[in-house]
Amino acid sequence: MNKKAIKVIAGVCLAAAALSLAGCGKKDEGGNITIDLSESYDNKIDGNGSLSSNTVELSADQTYKLIVSDISCSGSSFKVVVRPTGNNAVLEADENALGDLKLDVDDSSGTITFSGAEGTMFNKVTCTLTINAPINSITAEGASIIDYMSPENAESVDISASGSVRITAAGSAEKAAYKLSGSASLSAEELKANDVNVDASGSVSCNVYAENSIDASASGTSSVTYYGDPDTANENASGMASINKN
Repeated sequence: MNKKAIKVIAGVCLAAAALSLAGCGKKDEGGNITIDLSESYDNKIDGNGSLSSNTVELSADQTYKLIVSDISCSGSSFKVVVRPTGNNAVLEADENALGDLKLDVDDSSGTITFSGAEGTMFNKVTCTLTINAPINSITAEGASIIDYMSPENAESVDISASGSVRITAAGSAEKAAYKLSGSASLSAEELKANDVNVDASGSVSCNVYAENSIDASASGTSSVTYYGDPDTANENASGMASINKN
């Protein structure tokens, strides 16, 4: 196994943390609830506004999977930009937070994983991560913003998102599979795929493009809109969810 690990910042926010801690808030005389998110974490890091960057070399002949998880933050900004050409990852973030976040690159499994130090809250931390390498699978949770471009003539693209992740996707693929939950949103009408599978639950907002076929299921209050003129369209909407052709 050829495994490279470096510690970097990736201020992925878990928006649900604020809701889960609401019962721990204190009321002031006006009845307002004040929640101190740091009380539930062993370590709190306030971004110092001084940005630093790292560059990580990636394999020139590898197509990667990207996983973003286990990072908690408040009032932070985290953006990931994925471009299919090149062989590196460039990260720019508040320098005082770099030591408590890590990026693991495992070439044997073709996986890039971002994770945070356990028990750490990142407050007002700014991070922009640019990955210059082909990626055909993304799994993300929290409140990240992802700008994704698929590899050229990709056989398949798989995107899973939960929480309040926002993803914009473009490019092309033979097959595309999207699994979304919580309040995640996906704008993939510019990712031209022949065959598409969509699974949306919660209050998801999802736009996709299907050339030949689409198999879509939506539940809760989710909304799925598909573009293109597929010959086959299997739609299964339950609850207050909707599936519509643009």
